[in-house]
Amino acid sequence: MTAQANARRAWHHEGKSRSVPKIARVCYPVAQELGCQPKTVSHYLHEIGRIAAAIVRGYHRLGDHVAKDAFLREIKAADHGDVPPALTNSLLLDKSEIDAQENVARDAYELERSPGSRDTLIRRLRKEATLATVLADALEGEPA
Repeated sequence: MTAQANARRAWHHEGKSRSVPKIARVCYPVAQELGCQPKTVSHYLHEIGRIAAAIVRGYHRLGDHVAKDAFLREIKAADHGDVPPALTNSLLLDKSEIDAQENVARDAYELERSPGSRDTLIRRLRKEATLATVLADALEGEPA
């Protein structure tokens, strides 16, 4: 029986059937890639996001954005599937729309420096920065 089937098998206790805690499906291919057991991946899966966030916050406190970007580069490459996104008209239009939203948020913040307008500007700036990175990746993937 496979490890996946074992993880899903029910066990019986005093005539009652209870499901064994399931291992998330993502743990199986990750375990195969890393050469470990799915249960090991499952154990770390719950903590890895919290640990990575703490590392990023540490780099921010130190002001070491170069090291932070190096740390995140492998994660970003995996997120993109190591294939740059396609440079499409939709992507260019999205970038233009996000730029306009960021400009409106910046103007609103300049007129009224309230916590609400500040938070809106921060969200728009982050969204614009993310889309700018996607656009840069798409441009890098284009033939010269």
